[in-house]
Amino acid sequence: MNIFLNFDFYGAGNIGDDLMLDGFTGSFRSGSEKIFCTVPRDSSCQNFRFPSVDFIDRSKRYSIAKSCPVWIGVGDTPVQTKSGDWFLMKLERDVENLSTTNSKWFMLGVGAESEAVSRKERYSRVLSHALRVWTRDEQSHDLLVNSFGMDPSKVKASADLANISLCGIFRNVNHSKIRKFSLGLCYYDENAGTESIGNITKFLRSISAQKKRSVFFANDVNEKGMFEHGLYGRIIPRGMRILPGRIRFFSPDYFSRTPLEKLVSHFSDYETVMTSRYHALLTAAWAGCKVISLERSSKVTALSRALGIAEVKKPYSLNDLTDAFEAARPVDREILNSMYMKARESIKELELAVTGPGSHSFKTSREEF
Repeated sequence: MNIFLNFDFYGAGNIGDDLMLDGFTGSFRSGSEKIFCTVPRDSSCQNFRFPSVDFIDRSKRYSIAKSCPVWIGVGDTPVQTKSGDWFLMKLERDVENLSTTNSKWFMLGVGAESEAVSRKERYSRVLSHALRVWTRDEQSHDLLVNSFGMDPSKVKASADLANISLCGIFRNVNHSKIRKFSLGLCYYDENAGTESIGNITKFLRSISAQKKRSVFFANDVNEKGMFEHGLYGRIIPRGMRILPGRIRFFSPDYFSRTPLEKLVSHFSDYETVMTSRYHALLTAAWAGCKVISLERSSKVTALSRALGIAEVKKPYSLNDLTDAFEAARPVDREILNSMYMKARESIKELELAVTGPGSHSFKTSREEF
C-alpha cells in the first residue's frame, strides 16, 4: 500500500516542520511500499533528512496522490488563518481531488486556532472528508468538535509529533552545565506591532547593561519576508549589533545536508529562551532551558498552558518581560514525557487504522479510541 502525505510545507525553512515530520517518519510503521510527498521547492535537504519519503515533482502531485489508497496530513496547524487563507485553499483543492478517489484521509498531530472560526463553513466542509483526526492538544480537539462541528468519534486529543523527535535529541540533558548565553530570543509575529517591538528592544538593552550575553535566533531561517531575520533588523539597532556585548543573530544552516539534531543543538547554549514560536518553545523545553512564552496566537498560548510556563501578554511591557525573565524556570520533565507518550500512541492508533484488523472498513466508533 502506498501512502501520500498531502501537506506540502516541508523544506520551506521552518525547523519545526522538520521536527514534526521526523517524529512521524521515525515512528510510523505501515508496511507500505512507499510514502510519497510533493513540495513546491527544492527538496534536496528533505531528501537527505527523510530518506524514507519519496519527494516527487509537484507536477505529478495529483496523479501520484490518486494512486495512493491512504492520505495523511502530518503536523502543523492546517486550521488557521493568522497567515492567510493559503492552507485552507490548498485543503479545498485536495478534498476536491480526494472525492474522485476511494482513498482514505487522516490527519495526525495537527492543530487548530480559534482565529480560524472566521472561516467556519469552509473549514467544516473540508474537515468532513477526514476519516480520523489526532490533534496536538486539547484546545484543538475542542475547537474541531465544538466550533467546526466534527463528529467527536473522529477526533482525539494527542500531542505534537515533534515531541518524539525532541525526546530522542535531548534525551540526556545536563542541567549542571554552564550555558554560553543568558538569553536566546526567537521572535516572530504575523502582526508585529511597533509598541511590542520597541518594548523588546528596551528589554534587550537592559539585559546587555547587566552584561548578560544574548542571541537572537531563527526558527524560520528565511531571509525574505518579515520572519526572524527581518525582525532582527527592526528590533536590534545598529549600535546593539556592533558594540561590545552586542546582540548577535544566529540562523541554522537549514538548506543544506545538515542533520536535524544539529539544527537544534544551539538550544543547549541558552540558559533561558523567550519566544513566540510554537516549536522554539517546545524545543527549548526539551533542551532543559528556562522557558518564557511571548503571546502571539491561540496555539502558542495553548502550548504555554500545557507546559505550565508564563506567557507575557502583548505589548510586552519592560516590567513584564523583566519579571518573566527573572522568574523563568525549566519545564517539568514529566509534562514533556507525557506529551511524548501521547504522540507515540497517536501513531500506533493510526497504524492500526491503516493496516490493522478491520483496516478495510475504517470504523470510526468512539470505542476504537
